[in-house]
Amino acid sequence: MGRQGFAQFMGQVEEQDDTRYGTGHGLPSEPPGHQLVRLTNEQRTNQGWPPLKAARELMNSAQLHGDRMAAHDCASHNCPDEPDWITRIENAGYTNHTALEENVAAGHTTLSAAVNAWMGSRAHRANMLNFTFREAGGGYAFSGTAYYHHYWTMDFDP
Repeated sequence: MGRQGFAQFMGQVEEQDDTRYGTGHGLPSEPPGHQLVRLTNEQRTNQGWPPLKAARELMNSAQLHGDRMAAHDCASHNCPDEPDWITRIENAGYTNHTALEENVAAGHTTLSAAVNAWMGSRAHRANMLNFTFREAGGGYAFSGTAYYHHYWTMDFDP
């Protein structure tokens, strides 16, 4: 697959108290990982499915992976010096899982663009709208020096 419009399965972002987000100074009111879960829930409710709960461990795993993708210019489920994506999620403390899935994307400059790209892909859309999934986490990272600049991750579990 070429570098343009790259979208691939990946992980979630952890819930975190981050002072970079708030209502002052034109900053978003919630971290991008939370916004990914919210936008995914909008897609799910449009289909009549229940919303996903943001799981702290999945949010942490997704954010750490987004950070790693941006730092290593790596748009993949596994980046250098990183365990496989399931082990990465387990290392974040999410150990009682039944059927993990992950979406990753790179190069999309907005949340909406990343979610729309996933919704346009049969496999990614299936993860986002899977009726059995109950928890998710999302993450986002930016690097001015990496090829894609913008890196998105979302993890899912029933």
